[in-house]
This record gives sequence, C-alpha cells and structure tokens, in this order.
Amino acid sequence: CVASLLLLSAISADARPKFKHPLRVFVMVGQSNMVGHAVISATDDDGTEKNATLQWLVDNVQDQYGMLQQNGDWAVRQDVLMACNR
Repeated sequence: CVASLLLLSAISADARPKFKHPLRVFVMVGQSNMVGHAVISATDDDGTEKNATLQWLVDNVQDQYGMLQQNGDWAVRQDVLMACNR
C-alpha cells in the first residue's frame, strides 16, 4: 500500500484530477480492520446508532462524511483504486 501511495504521489500535477474539495484518504491498517472486525453500523439496545461507527459519522457529521451515502446507499467511487498485498 505504501508503494502505491508513493507511486501516486510521483504522478505529475498536470495528470492529477482536479477536485473542488481536498481528497480525504482513509488508510485502514491494523489487523482488526483488515480481517473484517471494523464496525460500519451498530445500535444500542434502544435502537440508537452507536457513536464511532461509520454510519454514526455519516448521520451526525454530514458536512464531512455525508457524501459517503447517496439516497441511503453507500456511495460507489469509480476513481478509487484499492489494492492489497498479501
């Protein structure tokens, strides 16, 4: 992953896409995230969304995370490449 980031940073500024806002990159490292233990959505016994989940961030910090969902579905990006080396 680090090699991919270095390669992407070496691309000339002219070849990079232009964004209206800064592009935020989330690098999820660590065994618990990488083996599927990260929590996207979880509720308390009363049905309240637990904080620190991705769904809670989308619902409560919409100016920063609202774009991750479109019409209730998770947004799909065509301009993102994800690679894992095992």
